[in-house]
Amino acid sequence: AEGSEDEVYCLSLLRTLDADMQDEKLYPAGRVLWMVRETGGEAEAGSGARFRCVERDAESFGKLVFSRSMLSDHLVHKYDQALRGLLPESARET
Repeated sequence: AEGSEDEVYCLSLLRTLDADMQDEKLYPAGRVLWMVRETGGEAEAGSGARFRCVERDAESFGKLVFSRSMLSDHLVHKYDQALRGLLPESARET
């Protein structure tokens, strides 16, 4: 099945942008810890999202991955909330 005119345009634009990315890639120096949202079970039943850290190599972040929540996931207060969730209960500020 063919997509709508907007979907076709967006896919074409994404492919063009991907093909044009010939500049040198910039990667973070050192160890990379990726905060991943846990899904299922108690993580979804609780009042807030739960996260865990996963060590990744810098090359894992060589391309942008678009998602519905990509902008809102990277707001400063979301980072703060996720980082506080990784701390042990005794180390959290109230």
